[in-house]
Amino acid sequence: MPRLSLRLLGGFHLRLESRSLALPARKAQALLAYLALRPGRPHSRESLTALFWGNVGERQARQSLRQTVFRIRKVFAAAKNPGFVVQAETIAVNAAAVDVDVASFERLIRKRSPAALAAAITFYEGPLLDGLRVDEEPFESWLRSERDRLRELIQEALTRLLAQQMKRGPAETAIQTAGRLLALDPLQEGAHRTLMRLFARQGRRAAALRQYQACVAVLRKELGVEPEAETKRVYQEILQRQARTSAGAARAGEPAAESPLVGREEEVGHLRRTLREILRGQGRVLLLTGETGIGKSRLIEELAAEAGRSGCRVLLGRAYETEQILPFRPWVDALRAGTILSETEALESLPRAWRGELVRLFPELSASGVQPQIIPENSVRLFEVIDALIAHVAARRPLVVVLEDLHWADELSLRLFSFVGRRVGARPLLLVGTAREEELPDAPALRRSLHELEPEPHVNRVTLSSLSERSTAGLVGALARAGSSRSRVAELAQKVWAMSSGNPFVIVETMRALQENRGLPSAGLSLPHRVREVLTAHLDRLGAKSQSLVAVAAVVEREFSFNVLQQASGLSRRDSAEGIEELVRRRILHAVGEGFDFTHGWLLSRAPGRPGRAQLRLRGGGAHPARRAGLDRPAARGPA
Repeated sequence: MPRLSLRLLGGFHLRLESRSLALPARKAQALLAYLALRPGRPHSRESLTALFWGNVGERQARQSLRQTVFRIRKVFAAAKNPGFVVQAETIAVNAAAVDVDVASFERLIRKRSPAALAAAITFYEGPLLDGLRVDEEPFESWLRSERDRLRELIQEALTRLLAQQMKRGPAETAIQTAGRLLALDPLQEGAHRTLMRLFARQGRRAAALRQYQACVAVLRKELGVEPEAETKRVYQEILQRQARTSAGAARAGEPAAESPLVGREEEVGHLRRTLREILRGQGRVLLLTGETGIGKSRLIEELAAEAGRSGCRVLLGRAYETEQILPFRPWVDALRAGTILSETEALESLPRAWRGELVRLFPELSASGVQPQIIPENSVRLFEVIDALIAHVAARRPLVVVLEDLHWADELSLRLFSFVGRRVGARPLLLVGTAREEELPDAPALRRSLHELEPEPHVNRVTLSSLSERSTAGLVGALARAGSSRSRVAELAQKVWAMSSGNPFVIVETMRALQENRGLPSAGLSLPHRVREVLTAHLDRLGAKSQSLVAVAAVVEREFSFNVLQQASGLSRRDSAEGIEELVRRRILHAVGEGFDFTHGWLLSRAPGRPGRAQLRLRGGGAHPARRAGLDRPAARGPA
């Protein structure tokens, strides 16, 4: 017997497996929902006519009920489902034939375990029968009462789950739970405090301080009151802490998560439009690319926060350079962090054979603890299993899946990204991938995936560029020490712009270093330690020829020709051509007319093994070509 699925939380959706069943009449939807909330319980025709047709005569009311019942029976008959039970004087819904989300929601909440609560909140996609209105006061009164009751249940479940997550589990999961709780009730001051503490625990001090401001604003607007003493105390404690960066809040080569988002209004607008599209059931794929430190992760954080506020579920995964040998690793991390595996219904939605395939990725699902190998022959089945699992989760609640640093992902993860990306069209699903532009030349599998996906109409690629001088000044002003004079900040902004070329990571780290050192050093700005570390790691991946060339170029510190680099480095013309090609491909150099220059001035300060001018002049004996090229003259430009 095919079972029907009836979703009432967040609207009205009747499905047979993955196919939506149409029941357009509003009173037919309302009647079926009313019966389904008490499955198995017969309702008299007299009580139903009083509830839905109380303003007309009894004869007309009974005729309207018969017509409405006929519409519903027709849908169930077409689906070959016996779940709509009509007797001479009573009507009911058979619980054994129809899965109702409200019933599953309440059953899981009664269990109270962390896994059950996490599963329960996935069912709550909005108020009961959201958007449905029937102009009959008895029904509307019942609906208001039921909505309030279920709203109290979800708030209670989120509060209990949040308390459990605060004791154990990742902070990001607790942040999402607290965000959902505040979306339901912005006046829950305890949830505001919890979010402030969670942000502070992650090192996201600015986010914690902004959360307090949001709490103050909503309490003042809605209730006309000030925050409680405890909330003020938490704020003051965070305020007095030195801003710091945790591993989770600021990764190497990305602006710290607590840094303000400046100069990205167009990109943020694009993200919000994309979210609105998936909330309407239009699947999208977003490819976010840009150079190291350009702010991809900062924009992803903004997307995740906006998605959470919009009621979406967010799954976050990331590829690591040291984990490229582990198949499907970013997908595994995303599904684990999102607690998908703890949702019994999500797993049971898959055929039994497919659930067995998941053991290859998640050994904890195996009764024996044995993890079968992943081989090319079974990878296609895994693609289908993960795609079906994601489709099921997205069908219950709009879903955002983010995989960062795809340039370091294994080939199977990238092929799965393309596989899912081609199938998102009719799902409320946003699939996001980020990658560094300079790493694309050495990531052929990723380039193939991008080539496959980009022609699709539902796929968008956003390439982040450096901040403008004006936006750089705005970011410097936002990060400057409170009380700094306007002229002093303007002077500092010019120096930061000259050194950073608008790279947000360099700007943020420079301002942090200045605050830690309490002012501008007498020698002027220098590249912060964390930026030097990231740059060193980037340049260390260059081949030997390229390292020799970039070392020479760093001495020139201005535009230079192929001949100057070739002669000064002592490499053959062929080796020099190969080295320069790699430097241009990796965006360390770029063409200026027929010559070359560094893409950013800040790259100069960490060139590998920079030879001294004397070494260049003496290399090979006598007057070296570098001297004739002017390499021993004072630098024409470069960071102060």
